[in-house]
Amino acid sequence: MFYRCGSCGSNMVYNFNKGTLECLNCGNMEQPELLPAAADGNCPNCGAPLDPGPYEIAGKCPFCGTYHVYEEKAVGEHAPVRIIPTTLTRVEAFRLLQKEYSRYVALVPEIFSDKRLNEVQTEYIPYWVFSYRVRMGYTGDLKERIFRGSDTIIKTRRISFSFEAVLNDVPKDASDRMPDDIMDAVEPFQFKTAREFRPEYLSGARAEYFNHPSEQYRKDAYAKMREKAEDLFCRKLLAAYPHGDLSESRIRSGMQLEVVSETCEFDLLPVYIYEYATESGRKFTYYINGQTEEIYGSVPVSRLRMALGCAAAGALFLGAAGVVNLILVLLGGAL
Repeated sequence: MFYRCGSCGSNMVYNFNKGTLECLNCGNMEQPELLPAAADGNCPNCGAPLDPGPYEIAGKCPFCGTYHVYEEKAVGEHAPVRIIPTTLTRVEAFRLLQKEYSRYVALVPEIFSDKRLNEVQTEYIPYWVFSYRVRMGYTGDLKERIFRGSDTIIKTRRISFSFEAVLNDVPKDASDRMPDDIMDAVEPFQFKTAREFRPEYLSGARAEYFNHPSEQYRKDAYAKMREKAEDLFCRKLLAAYPHGDLSESRIRSGMQLEVVSETCEFDLLPVYIYEYATESGRKFTYYINGQTEEIYGSVPVSRLRMALGCAAAGALFLGAAGVVNLILVLLGGAL
């Protein structure tokens, strides 16, 4: 599907802040024309061949830049249940990167220049989102200090502590394309803002549906849930016995956890992705949580700028020949 502006014929993308589709060219927010995908698989806007990946629900024509939603993948068994909308625009996401890395004086200077702003890509990453009702318990000996005047009495007793809890919205990314450790690093997401999915939400973004069934991610999701459950249980138990000799490590090793019920659904969660390649071929990728502004990325350092900075600092102590030698040593193949 291609959402075409009825006023100027340009692409319309969904603007969550305004709650409607908006033309990128003229700003029109009236009802768009809806062009179905071409029967031959080509872009209905420019006629160029489209080659979406096997899991792609939405994407961008590499020739004319038109955003498409592949309707046959956005409905039925592959349709997400919920989507968390972006609260940042692409411009705001790029400004966050500029601010985050501006303090690095040796940064490759052009990496976050404004001319690269349009290279930031809005992505909706597929996640299996698990929810659990669990029963937790602990039984063991407890030594307590009881103060009576100037005396301290140590008493040992057997305690048993248990309660049930609901741990909702434990996400596990379901895209082989996305590195698991990085997707974990850009969490958390606030699911209270999630909306029931509609295909038009994806116009202006790239999105995939889950790459594998939920069963393949169940073990990892359980591990994430267990960590949250242990944190919660430790806080509750330590608060109940503040004068005892319990420790977190002891509680975690002795805690019993039973899953009473488990549910799972497929949702889409927002991430901005920006890629930069140096002249030497090194690639740097930055990920920004489109809702909570968490950032993951590394710093490409310009050896030339580093060398000049070090040389300036060393100029007070070295002669001209020494500074030249220092620069040559530090350069050794600048980016």
